[in-house]
Amino acid sequence: MSKQQNVIVSERPSVMNRTSASSGIESGARSVVGQPVYRIVHALPDPETESAWREFLQRADFPTHYVSPEFFREPFFVDMRPFAVLVSVDGRVMAVVTGIHERKGLVCGVTGRPQLAMDPGCANVVTESLLQGLRREAAGEELITVFAWSQISLFTAGGFSEQREQATVMLDLRLGEHALFKQLAKGRKSDVKFALREGIEIRLATTQEEFDAFYQIYADWSRRKGLKIQGIEIMRAALGLQSNRKLFLAYWKGEPVAGTIVRYVPSGIAEYAANNSLHEARGSKANSLLVWSAIQWALKENLGRFSMGGGHRFLRHFGGSEVPLYRYRLDLTFLQRHRHGEWLNTNARRLVRHLRRRLGRETRA
Repeated sequence: MSKQQNVIVSERPSVMNRTSASSGIESGARSVVGQPVYRIVHALPDPETESAWREFLQRADFPTHYVSPEFFREPFFVDMRPFAVLVSVDGRVMAVVTGIHERKGLVCGVTGRPQLAMDPGCANVVTESLLQGLRREAAGEELITVFAWSQISLFTAGGFSEQREQATVMLDLRLGEHALFKQLAKGRKSDVKFALREGIEIRLATTQEEFDAFYQIYADWSRRKGLKIQGIEIMRAALGLQSNRKLFLAYWKGEPVAGTIVRYVPSGIAEYAANNSLHEARGSKANSLLVWSAIQWALKENLGRFSMGGGHRFLRHFGGSEVPLYRYRLDLTFLQRHRHGEWLNTNARRLVRHLRRRLGRETRA
């Protein structure tokens, strides 16, 4: 079998749907006829599957870059055995989850960036098959971790633990530029206007020279933060994926001083993926103007939503609404070693915080 067609198809439908297929399955407003079948993909699939996958993105609840076929073009995951589980009914894709193999487990997304999308009318119907696919891909692993945009009861019914994560700010681009600008906090509006007065110029980067200029900013920022620095060739490859990733550069006094990366799916969701800036650019308010310029670009591209990828103060000041996120985890080890270890660590941290507060009160007394 060629690498392009490296897939595994389930041999049997889920228990839920073997009993319901003959009459169809009602889920919300949609009636699903047929039996959900999962397919595990480890590379770009055959043209027919890819076409069905792309058609699904037009219906998906959260069509983001990492649940699109381009996930397999990402240079960051080449050595992490990337995979996708696609669930189809009568040949039509109804759900997709993507992930990697890392630290003896499957990891599907991170906080602020789930890698799970479903047809809104069929979530309950296809979830069991999705879980079957994840369990099969996890053969020999110790953990399955999945981040989701909402609570999914069938995950907990299937033995997964549930943990609420920090919410992510989501902008509804259908509101239009004027309404979105009104949503900005007063300080954020002031920052944007200040940056414009300072002469900050925002450019959409398209050349190797511009990519390399951003890399120097990124490397400097990472060193100051004590973070790992990706190799320049990996960053060049990622920024070269122009059909799903855009780099916005801020120029001050003719020199690049900051950059923002946005991932996106055409007609889907844009995601604020990264921002890096030089230390001397802090007073220019370039970062605020960069984000606002990325939002304006997404509006012009007729994208539906703009995910800020997190919920900290800087991001909340751009308006929008907060979408609660959830982490689901299944411990596959004997006696659930990871689950108990996490419980002990969590409670140990709580105890330390409690003791510090108590000692602080006693010291002040």
